[in-house]
Amino acid sequence: PTARPAPVSAPPRGTFGAMPAAKLPPPVPVKAPVAAKPAAKVAAKPAAKVAVSLEQAKAELKAPGDLAKKVEDLADKGVSASVIIAAIAEVADKDAVIAAIAVLISKGADPAAVTSAAIAAGADAAAVTAAAVKAAPAAAAAIVTAAVTAGASPTVVQSAAIGAGADPTTVTTAAAAGAQPQAPVPSGTA
Repeated sequence: PTARPAPVSAPPRGTFGAMPAAKLPPPVPVKAPVAAKPAAKVAAKPAAKVAVSLEQAKAELKAPGDLAKKVEDLADKGVSASVIIAAIAEVADKDAVIAAIAVLISKGADPAAVTSAAIAAGADAAAVTAAAVKAAPAAAAAIVTAAVTAGASPTVVQSAAIGAGADPTTVTTAAAAGAQPQAPVPSGTA
């Protein structure tokens, strides 16, 4: 076709007219079903980490009640073992620090970190090492290394670990490794 279409000035009548309003029923609210979580998944959910200051931990530990239970409660809240140990060292005697070691390790705290924190808090290194090794015998090497790195005497720590049932060869090697001076990191490197 070579002819041009005729121009349209207006659309034909009835083609684009207004449509009558549709009559729809009013909307009915529908509640989405809430899926229940299986009990096993709820129980397996890890404790949320909370930021608890040393002062808050000390206040909780000073409150009347069983110190071991309060340590458990703080650990269940996700408070770090080092904060708990430091708080105990300030509000109770050093024996309480030793008693808290087993509780913290049973709640999943790293035995080496607990050992370092307890020694830094001024607790007896031999007693700390013995308590940590009794609570986590498989981590004896890491505990001994942490104790020596924290400044404890390798001989004292080694004897305490062996007395708590650790393998003598393992703890001797760990004590020697912890006593090795660390190579300095050159400045300007990460």
